[in-house]
Amino acid sequence: MIRWRTEDELTCSCGNSPQDSGFYAANASGEEVEPTEKTWDGATWLCGGCGAVEIVADFISYTCAGCGEVEEYERGVLVDSELICQTCAREEADNA
Repeated sequence: MIRWRTEDELTCSCGNSPQDSGFYAANASGEEVEPTEKTWDGATWLCGGCGAVEIVADFISYTCAGCGEVEEYERGVLVDSELICQTCAREEADNA
């Protein structure tokens, strides 16, 4: 799980930090991208340590691919290249 350690430094539950394997800008499919306005949303990060892909932002608005609701920053979960809300993620986990 990738989180902000400080205002400008990420950390991952695998123990990775910017000084270790680092973090990379990624797209919704989890592929590393150049961090430009055209290719990166500014919030999706790839952990260089474990390969986790997470949306990490102070604020993000998205439409859940599961239920169709617009989320005004409830942290999203990336599943099969789609962003879903926490409720839908829990339901998918329960049904797995």
